[in-house]
Amino acid sequence: MPSAANAVESTWRVGALAAETGLTIRTLHHYDAIGLVRPSARTSGGHRVYTRPDVERLYAALVLRSLGVPLADIAGRMKDPTWDLRSAAVRQRAELDAQIDAISRLRQRVDGLLPVSTDAGSNPEVDPTAVIREMQRAAARPFAVRQVLALLPYSDVEAAQHRLVELFGFEAGTLTRDDAGTAVHAEVLAG
Repeated sequence: MPSAANAVESTWRVGALAAETGLTIRTLHHYDAIGLVRPSARTSGGHRVYTRPDVERLYAALVLRSLGVPLADIAGRMKDPTWDLRSAAVRQRAELDAQIDAISRLRQRVDGLLPVSTDAGSNPEVDPTAVIREMQRAAARPFAVRQVLALLPYSDVEAAQHRLVELFGFEAGTLTRDDAGTAVHAEVLAG
C-alpha cells in the first residue's frame, strides 16, 4: 500500500505509484490505455495523477491477476456491481475446477493408451506409433491447461509485433496507441 506520507495527500504520480507497487510505469500506462485503471487527474504538464480510489482499483486488479484472472477479463468483472473479493475468488475457483476436470479427462485418455504391464519392461503388444497418433489427437482437442503471458519490452512494439507474426506465425493481437498515435503496447497470440 502507498506510504503514509502519500496517504496524507492522497495522490500519487505514476512514477511514485510504480515504485511503491513494484509495477512498471509502462504497465500503469498500459492499464490506463486499456481502461483498467485510469488516473483521476493529470498535472498541467500531462502527467498522470492517481487518487486513493484509483489505487484501490489498482490493488483490486492486482488481486484478480494473482488469482489467475486474464487481464482482458478483469475490467468486466470489476464493473459487475456485485463484485467483491470473495465472489471473485469463488468464481475463479470454479474456473480452476473446470480446468482441473479438463486435465483429469486428458489424463484418463492418456492412461487408456497405456496398457497395464506386470513387468517393468516394455509391452510388445503396444504399437508406439498408435500411441503417438492418439496422443496427437488428444493434444489437438480444445481445452485450456493454462495461459502464459510474457511481457517483452521493444523500442518499436508495432514492428516487433509484425516480425513475431512473420517469423513465428503468431496471431496479431491488440495494438494500442497513445494520443500521439505511437504504438505503446502490442500483443501476439498463440494457440
